Amino acid sequence: MVERKTYFTIALLLTILDAVVVLRYGGAIWTAWSGVVWIRLRLLLLAALSATALANVWAQAICGLGQARHGGRSAPALSAAANRTEPQGEGDV
Repeated sequence: MVERKTYFTIALLLTILDAVVVLRYGGAIWTAWSGVVWIRLRLLLLAALSATALANVWAQAICGLGQARHGGRSAPALSAAANRTEPQGEGDV
């Protein structure tokens, strides 16, 4: 329960922080630096990476909610023995 609240708190605070930064400084940065095409592309790439990171944080918070409801992982974990592979045939090393 505490872990679920922590995920949502982090996601909410990060969303608020991103919104404040974009609203406060985004227009000035875009106005000052968007005249050069390669800088404009980098600013758009930075915005896309930020949006992707924020989406990932929210996905982790929502998946954590689903795991907390069902009492564990949604996919079975493989043991270390299941990951081992046996050598096939004879090989000179």
